Amino acid sequence: MFYEVQLTIPAGTLASAPVKALMAVHPGKVHAVEVIFPDGCTWDVSVVIYLWSQQMWPSTPGAAFHGNNERIAFSEDFLLDQKPFEFEVRGWAPGTRYEHVPIVRIGVLSETLGVSDLIAMLSGALPAGS
Repeated sequence: MFYEVQLTIPAGTLASAPVKALMAVHPGKVHAVEVIFPDGCTWDVSVVIYLWSQQMWPSTPGAAFHGNNERIAFSEDFLLDQKPFEFEVRGWAPGTRYEHVPIVRIGVLSETLGVSDLIAMLSGALPAGS
């Protein structure tokens, strides 16, 4: 399953006060991460992904993803088997004059949902997060 957050970052948002959004996921193996910067970000927009209050991606402490009309995508092999099952996406864009909306997607191979559970969830019979 892929999970997505579209992070609306207001113009002039500082790194010291980033916009934050939670991405709730099911437990399982994280297999893919994508960060998409639409055209116009001109490398002025920064995005970092946290798990349990620790920076996960990029892996370098204090670093951030940047881009312009660019998709940063990579494979991952991380077992997420402890609560809370959620990532925190943080973003900032100091010096910008209008809002930007980068997109973060995380792919998780569920180890707790079977095919019948997935079909039920997609049809609305099983609440998300069950």
